[in-house]
Amino acid sequence: MPALDLTALTNETAATEGTDASLVVYINGAAAAYKAAVAAALAADQAANDASNAAAQTAMDAVTARLIAARTTTADALVANPLPGDLPPAPPV
Repeated sequence: MPALDLTALTNETAATEGTDASLVVYINGAAAAYKAAVAAALAADQAANDASNAAAQTAMDAVTARLIAARTTTADALVANPLPGDLPPAPPV
C-alpha cells in the first residue's frame, strides 16, 4: 500500500494555515492517497483471482482430456472383446 506522505501533506496544509483551504488540502490529500491504495489493492486482488481461475480452468481441461481418452480406450476394448450376450446370433447350419 502506498504510504501517505504526511510530511508533504503537513507542509502543504501549513502553507494555508488558518484558512478553510488548509483543511480542504489535508482532506483531499488523504482521500487521494487512500483511494490510490484501495485501487491498487483491488487490482492486485483481481489479478490473483484471474490467475486462480486460469489455473483451475487449465486443470479442468487436463482432467477432461484424460477422461475422454480413457472413455475412448475403454470403448475400443469393449468392442474388441464383446461379452457372449453381445455376439450376433450364430448363422443357421
